[in-house]
Amino acid sequence: MIIESALGFARTIKGQVDARQSELDNNKTSSTLFEIELHKKFALAFSCLVMFFIGAPLGAIIRKGGLGTPVIVSILFFVLYWVISISTEKMAKEGVLHPIPGVWIAPVLLFPLGIFFTVKATSDSVLFDLDSYLAIFKKKKNENSPGLQ
Repeated sequence: MIIESALGFARTIKGQVDARQSELDNNKTSSTLFEIELHKKFALAFSCLVMFFIGAPLGAIIRKGGLGTPVIVSILFFVLYWVISISTEKMAKEGVLHPIPGVWIAPVLLFPLGIFFTVKATSDSVLFDLDSYLAIFKKKKNENSPGLQ
């Protein structure tokens, strides 16, 4: 009878420990989701600035193709941002990645690109002009080949 009582008591304690563990897991999940949503508010605001720093200079840099080509290139950068953002946020929700980097990786990765495009646009660069790259390639080819004399 004492053994049965001890086994019953042990089962009760084990059930309470399992319930507490489940409660702690739920609290951790809720805390993670809260932290993700908190940081997402600020990261999205920062992402708007980053996308401005990418999209606006592209309109000035890409001159060929009218309005369509800069819009297509900007959409490609947005899709890149979206894929990175969704992937890292999912990893943060699953606990693979901490919530702060999970939300901030995409805008932080694209921020230097936005600054680069802005600097190139202010210096009136021909970043996406294929003819300028071909001219450089032809110049290098002429320097490397011996002249006929």
